[in-house]
Amino acid sequence: GRYSTCIVSFGFDAIVNKQALKLKQKYWFLSATGLYGYALLWELFSSKLEYPGVEIKTGKFSYRGKALLIAAANIPQYGRFFKIAPGADPTDGFLDLVIARPTGRLRILKSLFRVIRGTHVTLPEVTIIRTSSPITISSLHPLSCQMDGEVPVPKQEYKISVRPRALKVLVP
Repeated sequence: GRYSTCIVSFGFDAIVNKQALKLKQKYWFLSATGLYGYALLWELFSSKLEYPGVEIKTGKFSYRGKALLIAAANIPQYGRFFKIAPGADPTDGFLDLVIARPTGRLRILKSLFRVIRGTHVTLPEVTIIRTSSPITISSLHPLSCQMDGEVPVPKQEYKISVRPRALKVLVP
């Protein structure tokens, strides 16, 4: 029942986003980029990395296993720098589903630079599926989620679908 225009993500990314929103109260003087960077490093090195077991179904594709990050993207990048789905196009009627499987902390840190350039798509732990079919993401435990930076209450199942031409935009 909620709408998102850009990216819905789960797992590590959503946890970092939630931490950045918490830090905003204490470190109000930091830019959004600074807050997110601090939260990212905090979650990467000071907390226990979570790899929730998930089941993902969309069209002819399904995945069952652990995931570091899952993102359903309608645009190529978020957070100003991260090109999570470099081929995503908000006008094509498709979502790019990005699945990053678990890996080590140092590999995650090294991969962040590839995500900034959009070259992470060739990493063996990353899968990208372009789909117009509804996406169902479920887990035995509630999944952390972020929708365009907003943090809804975690749920065990999410259904994501494209609504073509649902948003009217006025441009000059």
